[in-house]
Amino acid sequence: MATEVGDRAFHSAQSLYLKLLGAFPDYVADFKAKLQSWQEAISPSSDPSTWSSVPEFDALLALGPKAVPLALRHLSLAEGDATAAFLYNKLEHDPEYLVDNADPTRHVAAILEKNFKRNRVFGELVKLGPPVIPQLMLKYKPRNGPTFSYELLHAILWGYTTEQQTVSLVDQYNMWDDWFQKRNHNEAPHYARPSQGVSEE
Repeated sequence: MATEVGDRAFHSAQSLYLKLLGAFPDYVADFKAKLQSWQEAISPSSDPSTWSSVPEFDALLALGPKAVPLALRHLSLAEGDATAAFLYNKLEHDPEYLVDNADPTRHVAAILEKNFKRNRVFGELVKLGPPVIPQLMLKYKPRNGPTFSYELLHAILWGYTTEQQTVSLVDQYNMWDDWFQKRNHNEAPHYARPSQGVSEE
């Protein structure tokens, strides 16, 4: 990176990856396995329009925005690899954070800096949307016992809280942990709006 901010952004992406690896190894391993399968199924020198036509890519895409930090870290290390930019752009839903495919090498630094700022604004989690779920899961992971972080996760994904008052917090954490590490984005725990009564998924 050419600037101090760029260096901080690059190291922030690596640091987040290492924290996620330590806290959620299955989540990282699942992404890496699916990434490797996709890379083996395509030719980087082929027409990019064919890269998303293999089932291995569908499996990667199904991980959804929660895989953005892992794709970003891959992008930061894969200098000049057009497939890395392609994957990141498919997983990232916010146009402001997309990589310019015409000049990915120069543009990656700007994307890293934007994500660095996004990762620091913890108070804006709901507004920032699903790509910040990995950071929230790191905060959620029990240290002194689980918390009500699942309400924030639910609000990010579905637009409202569950307003549950009598639930097993351990069971709630285990349910979200299972989704985060092992399931696709659209399989997140989902409760009906409180006025409609509560029903899991």
